[in-house]
Amino acid sequence: MPRRKQDPFVPPPGLSAVDRWIARLQHPVYNFPYDEIDRFYRDEQGRPKTIVSLGGGPSRFKDFEFNLNIERFPGVDLIGDAHHLPFPNESLDGVHANATLEHVEDPRRVAAEIWRALKPGGQVFTIHPFLHPYHGHPRDYHRFSYDTIRLVFRDFEPIWTGVNVGPHYGLLKWIETYILTYFPVFLPFGKRTITKAAQLAFWSLFFWVKYLDRWIFNLDSAHILAHNTLFIGRKPVGKG
Repeated sequence: MPRRKQDPFVPPPGLSAVDRWIARLQHPVYNFPYDEIDRFYRDEQGRPKTIVSLGGGPSRFKDFEFNLNIERFPGVDLIGDAHHLPFPNESLDGVHANATLEHVEDPRRVAAEIWRALKPGGQVFTIHPFLHPYHGHPRDYHRFSYDTIRLVFRDFEPIWTGVNVGPHYGLLKWIETYILTYFPVFLPFGKRTITKAAQLAFWSLFFWVKYLDRWIFNLDSAHILAHNTLFIGRKPVGKG
């Protein structure tokens, strides 16, 4: 599949110079179905659709999407629970959940709520971890293989199921997590400084490995060691 050039990296605000450099080196190589994402966000006339992002904030995929989260912080428009969406039946054109469903207790319940809130023909767009280290925000419950995606979104018509971040980046992320988690345990002194130096040295030496994922994305076996998976699906017209 031809891939559109990835959006330029923008470092998070407030980072030190070292952390900005590390963030740039560790920025993943993404595999986005950009044409399908364009259709998810805009109609045939190019007008923005009514899109809600579950777990959104402070960042947005698009300026016009509406961010819902369980906590109030910058970029959040509404506090709510994804298991009980505060939207009327068939009121939304799309629901986007980026790295959210691993943190909910019951992703099948959330999928049912998305189905309820979507208009017929509305779409869901989700990104989730598969082989990714534990990251509790505040808890980390689930991992999403292709089998899990089919189970959770079984009522939706699949539009695109694929690997969003590949195994080479995943390998780097596991090693970085090992450095950050266990170096402070083993080091007798200078824990923070030495750990940060090891993290910087690791990414400076091996950042290039992540680009090997470009040769993996289109393989049938790409999902076996995928770091992240991605799903776009549609609520069939005529089904409520």
